Amino acid sequence: MSEKKYSVIIPVYNSEKTLKRCLDSLLSQGREDAEIIIVNDGSSDRSEQLIAGYLQNNPGILYLKQTNKGVSSARNHGLEKASGQYITFVDSDDFVADTYFQELDRMGGIQDADLIMFSQKTVGGPGENEAVLYQKLARMQDRAEILELLLSSRKIMTPWNKRFKRSLIERYHIRFQKRMQTGEDFNFCLAYAVCCGSLAVVDSKIYCVDISDRKSLSRRYRPKLDQLLSDVFVTAAKTVRGSRLGTSEKARLLRVIDYLFTKNVFTCIAEEFKVSRPDYRKDKERAEEICRQFRKKLCRKGEYYGVVHFALRLMIRCRMTFLMYQVASVVKGRAFGVYAEEQCFMSRIKILIVAGAMDVGGIENQLMHLLRNADREKFQIDYTSTMEHAYYRDEIERLGGQYIVIPEMNWKNTLPYCRALYRTMKNGSYDVVHSHELFHSGIVMYLARRAGIRGRFVHAHNWSDGDGTGRKRSLPRRIYNCVMRRMILRYSNQQIACSTLAGKFLFGEKTVAKSSYHLVYNSVDTSKFIDHYGKSETGEFTGDGWINVLHVGRVTVIKNQLFLVKMAEIFRQRGENIRILCAGNGDKNYEDQVKRQIKEHHLEPYIKMLGVRGDIDVLMRKSKAFVLPSLYEGMPLVMIEAQAAGLPCVAADTFSHEVDFELDRVCWLDLSLGTEAWCDAVEKAIRLPFVEKNRVNNAIADKKFDSRMFAEIVCGLYEKAVRDA
Repeated sequence: MSEKKYSVIIPVYNSEKTLKRCLDSLLSQGREDAEIIIVNDGSSDRSEQLIAGYLQNNPGILYLKQTNKGVSSARNHGLEKASGQYITFVDSDDFVADTYFQELDRMGGIQDADLIMFSQKTVGGPGENEAVLYQKLARMQDRAEILELLLSSRKIMTPWNKRFKRSLIERYHIRFQKRMQTGEDFNFCLAYAVCCGSLAVVDSKIYCVDISDRKSLSRRYRPKLDQLLSDVFVTAAKTVRGSRLGTSEKARLLRVIDYLFTKNVFTCIAEEFKVSRPDYRKDKERAEEICRQFRKKLCRKGEYYGVVHFALRLMIRCRMTFLMYQVASVVKGRAFGVYAEEQCFMSRIKILIVAGAMDVGGIENQLMHLLRNADREKFQIDYTSTMEHAYYRDEIERLGGQYIVIPEMNWKNTLPYCRALYRTMKNGSYDVVHSHELFHSGIVMYLARRAGIRGRFVHAHNWSDGDGTGRKRSLPRRIYNCVMRRMILRYSNQQIACSTLAGKFLFGEKTVAKSSYHLVYNSVDTSKFIDHYGKSETGEFTGDGWINVLHVGRVTVIKNQLFLVKMAEIFRQRGENIRILCAGNGDKNYEDQVKRQIKEHHLEPYIKMLGVRGDIDVLMRKSKAFVLPSLYEGMPLVMIEAQAAGLPCVAADTFSHEVDFELDRVCWLDLSLGTEAWCDAVEKAIRLPFVEKNRVNNAIADKKFDSRMFAEIVCGLYEKAVRDA
């Protein structure tokens, strides 16, 4: 069965008059990559018979049936069964333009944003002129500004004029709230929008809303409507507060939510008077209760809101309902404003990352994902380094982190290292110390405990401490590792591992079963690979008749680049035009040895040592396969990046298979099979077809390999550790 690009979810309840028009508008476009999901929510008219007629001639329709549970339940049912890369919603009494899918393709081709919003055409009644608003939104670049305007204009409140990514919906398990009697659409769209990394707005009227048979909420009376609306906006406020947005972004959105809530409260009060006139005194207590609810639920800070409450009571007594709408603009943004401003002045959680040199490498790259994606208004993240001018220093300082140089940890420098690190911890008043120093983390945790640090984290990245030669460590080193492991378990209060193997190696079997242990997979900035997925590159290493096979890693014995040199020699002997590109630097002695072997065997055309590169994503798009013959690893980031770029991989069976996307594009080989078998596997890999983009997207979401997800999980652990300490 072919992969579906779109899943269109249509909830149906007694829609026999309009359902045919709705389905015809979608099916007439003949899209085989679109699945139409019809959810019959217990219709009692002829809707089911009408649907049955379509099912006979349209195999692309997925029909679901349930007892009457409401539109939220119906949409959730559709979401559970959807398989498309993108989700859209269509109401059964609406329809779409003839170019609906074509325009969705065009929008996604320009910018494959997490959320794409398009305009709508109103039929059966007067519509709004949205052109100016959409032009303004299209010019905006800042996500917070777009969200604020979408919220204040109420364009965020409906799901049918938006294209959602299913992977994002599933990652954060976003659903329609079945308990809500009104505003469930608003809650779903807002919950999705605050999780988005990117938003795009296009003024393209491809959705048609039919209002001829609808009654506006403002035109029909509902008992206790104020309480329903209060629930909607209080839920919206909780959604924003609990989101990954920065404090200033939250403050802006909370002010808009307050403004909308205030307007609706006044609308409810006015409606009470319209319904109860002329004898308004009968409902005087009811109107005053609305005012009390307004103050109790939202206006938590004193004197200013006391004045507002007094003004409302005065207007009720004087029947001055028309002035209530004016007051709405006066109190705009104040109820949540105090909360947001207080949060801005709260001290940030201070994190100290202890991790080697912060030069180019997989662990260092992972730690930079944390800084790039963390809420920097909530967290202050600083880094120690053993290098004065490491690769990531400028970026760390540009993003607001401190770059603290300390001596390198070795037998000679143990005391200077301890003194410098303890002084840094003590003077920095850190809430959390997060060590990535393998067995040296025992010393780091001891110093953190002495310095009074509340959150003490150790992160396991490797499942071996060998030197790559297969020889056992010396007796002193084995004793040192044993002592350090005991210190880690005694002085740390949180343990994280990038793979199960790494966790068991550093912490032991018993610790892996404890609640203080967390398995957090490594991640990558998937946007660099997914946004340009399948793009053809030109320039260096292209157009010369060679097939590129990429290797990325520090040039060390553990990464085993000498094995690649032997593979290059076999490719030459076979007369293959396969070229190995090696990106990275590291141990100078080992690197010199690798280069010497290349020169002595005249392999320069077959293997290139590129050094440190800042364009790994581009090199991956120029390559046909990826090779990693490491003697051991924890959970190599570069394997995730290679698979995110669509490359088939040939990897040593020496590290956790949890890194595998499970798309049948990773060939695991034992190094003992020799270079001949490895060359055979590479030749087979470069002939494999390209993996579809949506399959890669789904794998990243399922495995939680996205860097934003990694930062969210780790920062959540920081917060919990500080709160529980």
